[in-house]
Amino acid sequence: IAKEMLLNQRKPHTKSEQMIFNNYHAMQFIREHKSRELSPNFILVIHQILTERLLNEAGYIRFRMRFG
Repeated sequence: IAKEMLLNQRKPHTKSEQMIFNNYHAMQFIREHKSRELSPNFILVIHQILTERLLNEAGYIRFRMRFG
């Protein structure tokens, strides 16, 4: 069903389909920008793609830092 949705460019109807759709687009984005330096901003863009239409605050990541 997922493959058919992507091949036919059908919009996702369920949360599971949205997750599959987002993962597919994130993989395409990463392939297209694979030579780009890995930075916090790049990670945020990927996070936005992965969480589109799934989270209310897509594009925000909480960082936890450890010292020592």
